[in-house]
Amino acid sequence: MLVSTPEIQLHGKDTKSDPIYSVHVQPCPAAGIVRNGRRAFRIATGGVSEIRIWLVEEVTGTAAPLVEFRATLERHQAAINVVRFSPDGTVLASGDVDGVILLWKLVNEVDDPKSIKAEDLGFVNLESWTSQKAGRNHGSEVTDLAWSPDGRYLLSSSCDDTNNIYDVEKLDVVKSFSEAKAFVLGVSWHPRSRNVATISADRFLRLYDPFNKETSCGHKIHRFGTGAFAGELLFMGDDNCMARRRLDFSPDGKLLVAPSGAARQSTKADVKTRIACTYIFNVDINRDSKKIGNPVAVLPATAATSLVRFCPKLFTHRQPPANSRSTQDSDIIPMEVDEDAENEPVMMTSDTPKRHKLLLDGIPYRMIFAVATQKQVLFYDTDMDRPFALIDQIHATDLSDLAWSPDGRMLVVSSLDGFCTFVEFAEDELGQVYAPPVRVIPASVVLPAATAEPSTSRG
Repeated sequence: MLVSTPEIQLHGKDTKSDPIYSVHVQPCPAAGIVRNGRRAFRIATGGVSEIRIWLVEEVTGTAAPLVEFRATLERHQAAINVVRFSPDGTVLASGDVDGVILLWKLVNEVDDPKSIKAEDLGFVNLESWTSQKAGRNHGSEVTDLAWSPDGRYLLSSSCDDTNNIYDVEKLDVVKSFSEAKAFVLGVSWHPRSRNVATISADRFLRLYDPFNKETSCGHKIHRFGTGAFAGELLFMGDDNCMARRRLDFSPDGKLLVAPSGAARQSTKADVKTRIACTYIFNVDINRDSKKIGNPVAVLPATAATSLVRFCPKLFTHRQPPANSRSTQDSDIIPMEVDEDAENEPVMMTSDTPKRHKLLLDGIPYRMIFAVATQKQVLFYDTDMDRPFALIDQIHATDLSDLAWSPDGRMLVVSSLDGFCTFVEFAEDELGQVYAPPVRVIPASVVLPAATAEPSTSRG
């Protein structure tokens, strides 16, 4: 793992760096853009009043990646809280503190960058982008954005306590949710389009059906449902001044990881101390919805967590070393078990990582995700019961966003100090990418007629 923070002023003028509030990596092409025989990725950063586009080029060995300025996108009149590329990478959505959402598209690129004088590089746009304004504004700042898997819809959250779903083609709001009683600070869209998740400062995580005509919440997650913590609040309230609580679904849609948790340090009744944590929920569509609300694992942290991002790739299970201990021998602290309840939460400790099969027993792959506090980034593996890596004190001020490259080998970390850190993994360092087995159908088998998928254009 190579961690580098290039001393490049990504936003600001003269020698003063402006904050970076958000970062995102263009998801397509999945293998990146080939430049000089090396892979490169286009990234967007949101600053005080403008968006900047960059190409980040991998350098083999121990050198930091090369960062090349491509364009400044100017139309916002206020700080840009969030930037997100569409799933196919053709549209960039941005939301600002005035409640405005813009949609950007790349029009063309400079044919011959070498024609630009060296002293002008970094100031002259090498790409042209056009923008359109999405439907009605929010009444307050936009805090997060999430695209539907097909790129047809965009979900927003705001400090006006609402969520909007926009039809991207019509640039209009097709649905709104307004149940939150405090700032909505994070959103995520299920990769199979079945649910959207929102998290707000009123201590609720809500799941909605984005295409049901009803606008009421389908499932509210607010308190522990069973076990030793039954009835206790799951999340921090609005007394915690975190401006971001960005949650994320796993790429297979089975897990939802949510930050800003607060749980008692022990299942013992006499222990009242609460610690910051992150929760893992099993949201498999085949599960009983009443059991989704109890986390299957609690990830303790030394400070409040605010950002979660899953690596987009799935990985094969690692082979345990010969001297590894079994799950029964590990230091996992199980919570009080209710035989009538599935997925009783597990409190994970911070000792040396060990293998476990608590989260997705029987699944032929594992997943990687990153969790950030204001100062730290922790890396988790669903096959491990502890973080397998941690980076700390990499920026002078708070971390603001996380974004993975589409090949799963680079995590970009933005900060309010105006710089970005690039965490790069060597090929196969995270393990072998999982390839689903090819299903061979005998020639004599007659397949049933295909059934049309339910329409996603409803209300």
